[in-house]
Amino acid sequence: MEWKEKSVLVTGGASFIGSHLWKLIRAFADRTGVPMLLSTSFNENEPIVNSPAEALDCFLRTRRDRLVLGETVLARESNPC
Repeated sequence: MEWKEKSVLVTGGASFIGSHLWKLIRAFADRTGVPMLLSTSFNENEPIVNSPAEALDCFLRTRRDRLVLGETVLARESNPC
């Protein structure tokens, strides 16, 4: 299921949505009991990031908790995975 309202995308659903995203939703559900993710645009007062390099740059200069690039998860030391 996907629902779009302005810049918010709610993603839930079944395993056919893609293996990496499905694993992320399942891991979140296992920890929280909520099998759904809420995603907003990934940027800070600039265009939405368009590459892994732009995502890393945004992560390093903002207060984001985590950045997931493929199977790599970067987390702030105060919020370990």
